[in-house]
Amino acid sequence: MKILKAFFWCVNPHELLTVKTTPIKPVASFSATPTSGKAPLKVQFTDKSTGSPTSWKWSFGDSTYSTVKNLAHTGIKAENIL
Repeated sequence: MKILKAFFWCVNPHELLTVKTTPIKPVASFSATPTSGKAPLKVQFTDKSTGSPTSWKWSFGDSTYSTVKNLAHTGIKAENIL
């Protein structure tokens, strides 16, 4: 939970107002282009997540990983796609 502190000038210009907010949880989403073709296929993945994620971990099922937001990966096999 984030706590924001701001000056509230309507009632008392010297009183500090504390506002509590609930953070928005990230929801994973991505697009992939192209979605079909001959193997080995080079696919561009683009992050479309909401909620301001701060880190990524892509796993391709072929022992390779990436932590970048958007990337291209070559060698995707049909059995590695859910």
